[in-house]
Amino acid sequence: MTKQSGKSSGYLCETIFLFVSGLAIAYVSSYLAIYLNRPVSRALVVDDRWIFNSWLDFPLFDCLGMLMGMIAVPVIWEWRVGNKPREIGFALPSRWRIFMAMVTAFVFTFITRMPTLFECREWSLPRMMFFATYFACVSMAEETMFRGILQRRIRDMHNSLIAIGTSTILFVSWHGLPTSSLQGFSRITGAVILGVLYDRSKSIYPCIALHWMINMGQVC
Repeated sequence: MTKQSGKSSGYLCETIFLFVSGLAIAYVSSYLAIYLNRPVSRALVVDDRWIFNSWLDFPLFDCLGMLMGMIAVPVIWEWRVGNKPREIGFALPSRWRIFMAMVTAFVFTFITRMPTLFECREWSLPRMMFFATYFACVSMAEETMFRGILQRRIRDMHNSLIAIGTSTILFVSWHGLPTSSLQGFSRITGAVILGVLYDRSKSIYPCIALHWMINMGQVC
């Protein structure tokens, strides 16, 4: 897909369709879970604290909806129009120095979170595995949609700055109103970092890893 063809109104409509349909599938699966009296992701948070009782509380419908709407549907669509998964970002970073920098960032993030993890009275291996699995699904789905699909397509139509700005605004909006100014600032900053990381590396793998680490840092 060349930039010239990417600027067409058809390409824009296609992008909007993929984005809206993906989020719609995720929302429908969540409301379907409520209708069927199944656990949903919103039930995991009480007073800004992440609650774990048992694996029976795992929001399976939410995760399946996100994986289907934000990964399966858009990736299959892209494949049908001639864009391979590698072009979306399912490839190792093109610049290994960026990848190594991200590894360093992960280690630093983990070390800075260690005191909090040990101070957390609710720490347990089943609890951490529960949220590690859930946040892995969330990170893969959101990074594929917001970075691999949305940001890449907007970059094809315009430029990296507009693409990162648009994906940041929509990503922050998708997560709802923040409960504090600090949380809002953190969301915007995190979204910008993820956008720049994808733009520079051309890979969603570092974005998924960093997104997962950020989410896991909220558990305790």
